[in-house]
Amino acid sequence: MHHHSFHLGHHLRVHLRKKRISQVRLSKEIGMGASTLHSYIYGEIPKGVKSVVKIAKYLNIGVDELLFGRGDRHD
Repeated sequence: MHHHSFHLGHHLRVHLRKKRISQVRLSKEIGMGASTLHSYIYGEIPKGVKSVVKIAKYLNIGVDELLFGRGDRHD
């Protein structure tokens, strides 16, 4: 059985840094509260997928890449 680790916060920080986008800018652009986005970055798991989809779309990456990283496998 394969197990994939969920690392939204880590991958979100990486992509924000890579694209030089601040947490505040991202939260404003996608209509999310800055405190909500901050909580995702630092470990809270979103209650639904809508927020994750909005973030991934804005960053122009796939949801799977945002959640699990490109090619990252943790078996």
